[in-house]
Amino acid sequence: MLILIRTLFAVIYLTLINANSIRFNNTGIQNLVVILQGVGHPPSNGTLLTAGNYSEIIVLNEWEGSFYTYPEECLNTACDYPVTKVSVAFERYMFGSFYDFLLVDLNQGFNVPASIKSLTRTDCDIGCDADLLAICPEEDQIKNEEGELVTCKTSVGNFQEFKKLCPEARVDGGDLDLSVCASMSYEITFG
Repeated sequence: MLILIRTLFAVIYLTLINANSIRFNNTGIQNLVVILQGVGHPPSNGTLLTAGNYSEIIVLNEWEGSFYTYPEECLNTACDYPVTKVSVAFERYMFGSFYDFLLVDLNQGFNVPASIKSLTRTDCDIGCDADLLAICPEEDQIKNEEGELVTCKTSVGNFQEFKKLCPEARVDGGDLDLSVCASMSYEITFG
């Protein structure tokens, strides 16, 4: 398996083979289910990340995947609506060196603000910190069983406003708004 939960042994072992760490923060006021899709990671219902807390994982070089969240109510239920995604591809060869590719993706929709930043550099941070739910047109809103707005689909009607408020994020399938970085540690913040 390519992904290990951080333990003292894992940190020592993986540091020797050049692994990367990713820290997840939930800065919002509600608990979130963090879901990871990536190479070598079996499908799961996600991991609960309570409001104000963080978790950390270790991934090997050349790993790539996406992270996204749903509300806590989706922990044991299959929620399937558009979400804010954060994608990472580690150790990609380009221009004679190795780089990491980072992407905040609103192409399908938006459910929470999200960002990714290097813990060792300041020149490759990207994100969407705006609350796009607050400006979501009625026709693009998706609500849960209680009638609460949980996500906003990206559409022709809100595309330009999303891009204006989140210029670093990928809003259209044709966008290549990604950050190129070289770091061993990243922090992803949701909420």
